[in-house]
Amino acid sequence: MNRCAVVMVLFSIFVFLSHENFVSFAREGEIFNTPASSNIPVPIQDFDKDGISDNEDPDDDNDGIEDTKDIFPYDAREQKDSDQDGIGDNADPDDDNDGMEDTKDSFPFDAQENGDMDNDGIGNREDDDRDGDGIRNDAETARGTDPNKYDTDKDGVGDGEDDFSMNSSFFIDTDGDGVPNEKDADDDNDGVPDEIDPFPTNEKEKYDTDGDGVGDFSDPDDDNDGRFDEEEIRLGTNPVDPDTDTDGVIDGKDDLPLDPAENKDSDWDGMGDNADPNDENKGPVLKITNTIDSFPRGELLVLDGRESYDPEGGGIAFHW
Repeated sequence: MNRCAVVMVLFSIFVFLSHENFVSFAREGEIFNTPASSNIPVPIQDFDKDGISDNEDPDDDNDGIEDTKDIFPYDAREQKDSDQDGIGDNADPDDDNDGMEDTKDSFPFDAQENGDMDNDGIGNREDDDRDGDGIRNDAETARGTDPNKYDTDKDGVGDGEDDFSMNSSFFIDTDGDGVPNEKDADDDNDGVPDEIDPFPTNEKEKYDTDGDGVGDFSDPDDDNDGRFDEEEIRLGTNPVDPDTDTDGVIDGKDDLPLDPAENKDSDWDGMGDNADPNDENKGPVLKITNTIDSFPRGELLVLDGRESYDPEGGGIAFHW
């Protein structure tokens, strides 16, 4: 074969390989489209095998996320890559790349946070009270307690409620006098020793006269006699003595609570029934008599009311 023939053969091969209809052999399952101008099949890509070519399919991997929003449009198992490390979030053990594995990270998609000590939804970095004991981190540092421990002295009482948060032997000082309640004879400093104070940790309450569980300061009826304290003060009775006149009838049921000889005033005239001759307050008793039994026309009728009387001593006037 001469040199000219060799050149022609090579040129023909080049034209054939560079022809627009040239494609590589298709894989099994690919769709072929054969242009009218060529007998060589052209495959159409359909990644998710849904019958829609990838060029036309808005969701090539059929994972429910459109390709425009899918970081991995050809991987149905992945859609996002939060830390942009090339590993999808589902496969990435540390999605925010903060050095803490997602299984141990309270904020797996926040590289600035990974722990939440008090489980309040605020990361430790931003939380001004990390341990949730009610005391700010800076305040704990200043007082010597640990801002990362709810109960620094491990006595079972959180630092925020522990008056002696560095001493596990004591934790309450009600009156703030520096003496723990366990050693203080008057916890609330109200002047009444705890041993006789029904409310040893309430400075406003020191007595419970009627023993009803409500301190006298809050109880509207300290002696439980049925009369409110304000009414007793107005009447002059003793609000902490249920029977002021000691007549055996409590003030609330005694019509005359300041008179030991009286406790009933049936007619409410201010005079007790024992001394009141007319305790039903029916008024004067009238007794009228006449001098004759019949009244013939023209005869004078004489009426006599001298036996009438007023039990309360008042006079009786008759008008005929």
